Amino acid sequence: MSATNKTAKLGLNSWISSDKPKRVDFVEDNTIIDEKLGGHIIDTDMHITAQEREKLNSLVYVTSYSGTGTQTRSFNFTFEPSLVIVYKRFDSFNSYVASGNYTKVNGTFFGMKNTTEDSGSLNGKSLTVNQSTASSDGIYYNLNEQYGQYIIIAFR
Repeated sequence: MSATNKTAKLGLNSWISSDKPKRVDFVEDNTIIDEKLGGHIIDTDMHITAQEREKLNSLVYVTSYSGTGTQTRSFNFTFEPSLVIVYKRFDSFNSYVASGNYTKVNGTFFGMKNTTEDSGSLNGKSLTVNQSTASSDGIYYNLNEQYGQYIIIAFR
């Protein structure tokens, strides 16, 4: 005899003291649990929104550019990055130039939306990097040197 009562959500056997459980009752319960719980666990659509899925599928956007030598250079993203890293390929992030007594900045981070730094700015979907024409206060921003090769890494 199967259980007198069934559980409300999954319909599993809920025996009372006079019930006589049989092996088939346990097999049926295990099948129900496996189908319901197993199906739930592997159903990735159920656990995150479409927006979260898009973000997870493309957390990082990477591109490159060749410097033009102009004082500013702007880029537009299709999303609002939460963090952007810009750096000159094959060069250190910063280097000291003894002959001019300044630090040459070849890479920078923009970590907040709508921030402006001496090295450039990140406003919404727009990034602007700066190229110095001369050092100022011991700093020379080198983020758009003519023919320089740069990488942009933007995180959603």
